[in-house]
Amino acid sequence: MARKKSKFNVDLSEKGKKKRTYKGIVFDSETEMRFLIEWIEPKIKIGEILSYEMQVPYVLQEGFTNFEGKKILPIKYIADYVITFSNGKQIVVDVKGLPDATAKLKKKLFEYKFRDIPFYWYCRSIKYSDGDNWIIYEELEKRRKADKKNKKED
Repeated sequence: MARKKSKFNVDLSEKGKKKRTYKGIVFDSETEMRFLIEWIEPKIKIGEILSYEMQVPYVLQEGFTNFEGKKILPIKYIADYVITFSNGKQIVVDVKGLPDATAKLKKKLFEYKFRDIPFYWYCRSIKYSDGDNWIIYEELEKRRKADKKNKKED
């Protein structure tokens, strides 16, 4: 029997949940869990990060009633992490393998509505990161393009 998977190919079986559980928390993905373990917790230990929250909701567009009287639900985004650094700076982090069209649209809406809050997509990449296996998506894309360009020139 095939294991039940989410739309993001996450194993929803008990075995899959066990692999995504850390400190009693079942994460949406192993990657989100690894980000906490590998990126956030070490920075907490050295005092760089003061605190973090998980699964913080933001309303990107309020709900409304359209011209036909039909209720349109709000557009919501749930941040994987909201991180507060020891210097008081706060950022929103989404952990992604590869952002889809919906994620890209929600990022634009977030950045429009919450212009004062930096928003970053972090990806896990052993090849392109600077040692801690985590890299901001836009930087990853730049490095991949440069690699591709260099291979064409060779």
